[in-house]
Amino acid sequence: MQARFDPQWLREGEFDLSNDPRAATRTVKVRQALERLEGGRLRLVKHSSRGRTPGYYLREGKRGEVEAQYYMSIDRDLRTLALGLSVEKGEEHSGCDRDRKMDRHSWDWPKLVAMGAPRLADSLSVISSDLGRPLAVVLDTHRKANAQEERETVPFVFTGTELLVQSAPVGIEVLFARLREIDRRKDWWADVWIVADFTELEVGRLSPDDVAQRLYAFRPLRDALRGRSSGS
Repeated sequence: MQARFDPQWLREGEFDLSNDPRAATRTVKVRQALERLEGGRLRLVKHSSRGRTPGYYLREGKRGEVEAQYYMSIDRDLRTLALGLSVEKGEEHSGCDRDRKMDRHSWDWPKLVAMGAPRLADSLSVISSDLGRPLAVVLDTHRKANAQEERETVPFVFTGTELLVQSAPVGIEVLFARLREIDRRKDWWADVWIVADFTELEVGRLSPDDVAQRLYAFRPLRDALRGRSSGS
């Protein structure tokens, strides 16, 4: 029987609270369990982002920005574990760095923008129902301008049946209008996180296999963004 996670890891903001060797930490076991569900290899890549302690992406390729990635991170303030997907938009202006330049033929961001409100709403409904909880959809955009960084963050909550902004219900079209507006910003980078949050008490009941199963609930949406049928 797999060991459960210690909720202390949320309080201390670390994923690898374990006496196991590095190659067998519980975080690595999450990756291994997700690989068994996926039927393929995934790269486990540590990351850090504003307002969160270091977390992890799980992806297929070498460049994470290109693909819709599995994502897990800890919210420092709320002491919750976020599990879900990350989708990124690169820059497209003439002066951007090569590593930050988005290719609309190979990146998954354009597929998200082209997905359409009804199809995304259906996907979010299925995931929310499978996990038995609301989903957060966070749009974070930023750019460097005049040696200073500009940043805009808009958090949505999908309850399973409706989309909320600051507790007020809005149509899914509002989210898509925002995505399309961001898509036109050639000199802005964007991150979209579609995640479910789990509390300390819940984390204390989860094994690495349990975490992988909850990440796998996002696979149909990830496959749609990767341009393939689910299960292929």
